[in-house]
Parts: sequence; structure tokens; C-alpha cells
Amino acid sequence: MLAGEFQVATNRMYFPGGVDFLVRNGANVLDALISVPLQVMLGVGRGELWTCVLIVVGNAVSFFPLARTLAPRHPGAAIVATAWWAVNPFVLSELGGGRPTQAMLWFVPPAVAALLRFEGTKDALLLGLFVGLQGLTYWYLPIFFTLVFAPVAVARLLREPRAALRFGVAAVVAVALVAPLAWPILRASQAGEIPGIGLDIEATGMWMESMER
Repeated sequence: MLAGEFQVATNRMYFPGGVDFLVRNGANVLDALISVPLQVMLGVGRGELWTCVLIVVGNAVSFFPLARTLAPRHPGAAIVATAWWAVNPFVLSELGGGRPTQAMLWFVPPAVAALLRFEGTKDALLLGLFVGLQGLTYWYLPIFFTLVFAPVAVARLLREPRAALRFGVAAVVAVALVAPLAWPILRASQAGEIPGIGLDIEATGMWMESMER
């Protein structure tokens, strides 16, 4: 990472004792980092299991303030909504499929909250911060976030054209957080160095064979 090179290049993905969060999940760093203490204390298998539990709990904790904001007079509804968010089919499907990085949605609710307020520079900085952190959890999620919430941004701009500056600040913050890790991966993918993503089919086949061995 310090050399600016692609961080994931190994034929030892499952060696010696299990799955490497960082390698298997495409060099998304945050879920890998939170798994480290649990894997050290509990071993790889149990550590991964409790990392998944922590992800679900974190999803609930991060969503509850947004739910209370959206339903201030109905705390029961906020609790039910939080429970559904924590164990919704998408999260359970990703965890069951061995993809915890996609199930970790800790930074989506506070990003939504900042976008819905979006009253000043603080909200712009928070929006950029949380979208960037979510990008370090799952590279594609900031793109999905932008696509899904583009109508909210357009509505805000129609009411308040000056908000464009704040959206620019949010974009700069998010890109600044993600770029140091995303740029080497983008370069490697364009060069065909990432199995399954680049155009080097022969290299991809050799990599898959090494996994089988």
C-alpha cells in the first residue's frame, strides 16, 4: 500500500488457517481491520463468525438514530425498522454467501441523515466522510449511494442552487478518503492484474488453478 501497488496478489488465500478478510474481500480495509482483534482472540473461524455478528449489531446501532429522526413520535416503529434493517434479506444473503464486506452498512444511515439535513458545511463534511468510509468498506457502495440518492440531491439543488458548493465539498472529502487505496486497484484492473476483473483471461485461469491447489 505504501508503495502505491495493488495490495492483493497471492496464491495463499486460504493458507494456513482460513480466509483472509482483506484478500478475499477485494482489499476493502475496514471490515478486515475490525476482524483482526476477534481473529487474534478467537482464531480465524470463530473470529470471522463474531465479526459477522458485530457487523449486524453495528448496522443496527448506526441505523437507530436515523430511524428516530424519521419517526420522532413513534419510538416503537423506529425499533422495528432498526431490527428489520439489521437483519434484512440483503444483509443475511451477503453474510450467508461469505461476503461480509457487502453486509457492513455502518456508514450508510449517517450519510443519509447528513444528506437529508444538508444545511451547512458540517453536513457536507459528514456526508463526504461517511460515503468515503463506506467506500473503504465496499468499493462500489459510494457509486450505488450516488445513483440511489441523486434525486434527493437534484431536489435540493433546484430549491437551493448554492448547495452545489457543499456537494462539491462532500465529493472531495469522499474521494480523498478512498483514492489512496482505490487508485492502485483501478490501475491494476486496467492492466489485467486482478483475477476475474481484468482482461487477462489466461492469468485469471492460472490464479484459479493455484487456488484449487
